[in-house]
Amino acid sequence: MRAAKATQEAVAIAIDPRNGQIRAMVDIPSYDDNLFATGISTDDYLKLAQDPLHPLINHAITGQYPPGSTFKLIDASAGLQEHVIDVNTRITTPGIMWLENQYYPGDLALAQPFYDWYKPGFGSLTIRDALRVSSDVFFYKLVGGYKDFENPLGEDRLAAYARLFGLGDLTHIDLPGEAKGLIPDPTWKRKTIGEVWTLGDSYNMAIGQGYVLATPLQVADYTEVVANGGTLYKPQLVYAVTDADGHTVRTIEPQVIRKLPIDPQVLALVREGMRSSVTSGTSTKANLADIAVAAKTGTAEYYGPKINGNLPTHAWFTAFAPYENPQIVVTVFVYGGGEGSVVAAPAATDILKAYFNLPTDAHVNPGPSIGSTLQPGATTPANPPSGPARKYVGRLVGVDSWIEEQPGIFGTVINSNGRGVSGARVAADKCDGNTVKTANTDGNGAFSFNNLNWKEASRWCLHTVSPGDSDPFAVDLAPNQRFTIQFVPTQ
Repeated sequence: MRAAKATQEAVAIAIDPRNGQIRAMVDIPSYDDNLFATGISTDDYLKLAQDPLHPLINHAITGQYPPGSTFKLIDASAGLQEHVIDVNTRITTPGIMWLENQYYPGDLALAQPFYDWYKPGFGSLTIRDALRVSSDVFFYKLVGGYKDFENPLGEDRLAAYARLFGLGDLTHIDLPGEAKGLIPDPTWKRKTIGEVWTLGDSYNMAIGQGYVLATPLQVADYTEVVANGGTLYKPQLVYAVTDADGHTVRTIEPQVIRKLPIDPQVLALVREGMRSSVTSGTSTKANLADIAVAAKTGTAEYYGPKINGNLPTHAWFTAFAPYENPQIVVTVFVYGGGEGSVVAAPAATDILKAYFNLPTDAHVNPGPSIGSTLQPGATTPANPPSGPARKYVGRLVGVDSWIEEQPGIFGTVINSNGRGVSGARVAADKCDGNTVKTANTDGNGAFSFNNLNWKEASRWCLHTVSPGDSDPFAVDLAPNQRFTIQFVPTQ
């Protein structure tokens, strides 16, 4: 996380979901309007125009960014409305999902991993649960499908719903210069990039990444639609025009852009997921004791210098309150801010406190951490632990079939927050203590060992070497099998 960056570029928007009227719109960095009142000097103008943070640009309506997991509100609405899932549908969500290379399906080295943000995985989830914990794998499968979920929503239907929610088009706010954002589809990719759409594109789109771009105002708009039960309003800054004496010359009525063809019960279910995100999921920093808040976090990767082996991320948080009768939507975006739940959520919560005239120290009810609400599964060390305390312990996550006879072992090393540990070293041997292979984890904490000779030794042992050690974890290999394991902190 780049703390300085987080305080230099940010947007906050407050909008009334009952009519689309904007109550507040803040864009940081800003500038002194008085500089333009009597004619700005050349030096002052050049200073603003050449500022790398672009203070003359209204990033609330012109900035185009991947919306990250806030986009899952649209996935959920579309999947439910199209009867791809219902309230009782359960999807299995391991911490890692392997996408085979279509041209070399048996080559383990070419399989593409798709990770959940919580590397241990969440197990079996309903749509409410998936919104609560913001599972990436759930929405990968919902949109793109997988072996255990074969009739997905698909990129075309998702794109159509995203456009209904106002993405990929102007909001027509009464300000000049706004951007449309981007909702991609196979036709767009073929015409613009000259490439065919892949399943990986669908997975990335499902979590508001890849080619998807939105302005902060558009994110506030689609949150508004969920909050009010299906109406997209034209965002409105000017409510009335007055003369020099303060008399109203003209009032400007709210304008409905469209009522979305989505069952109110569908949006009610999405709101339930947002509420549970606040009470016991990723949005607990907004769990005010005095007002019921519903929200969705977002942490969106973008291209830039890596931080601790990972791409930098924008922080998003979008919320509405009160849950039972929404009066206000608050959307906060922090450029390069890191985690939405850590950086953007507290800012949005402060705005909600101010709107509802709550004291700045108003009580927040912290929910359980994500990891504490899940069952991590049993661990199976090769031998009972002995000697000094170990930093990590191994566990088997899953076993699935593979076209190649020689088995492979894939895995991750994660920290106490469920995030991958970059640069960790893992060793593999034939359970005799003599290292045969080593691997270093990538930016997601992942490692792999391919083409293990199961005939020579049917049992292999893996252990972490650095940054902390573990007891050996034994895996009994079999032909045509792929094993997924994880090393998790012992405490």
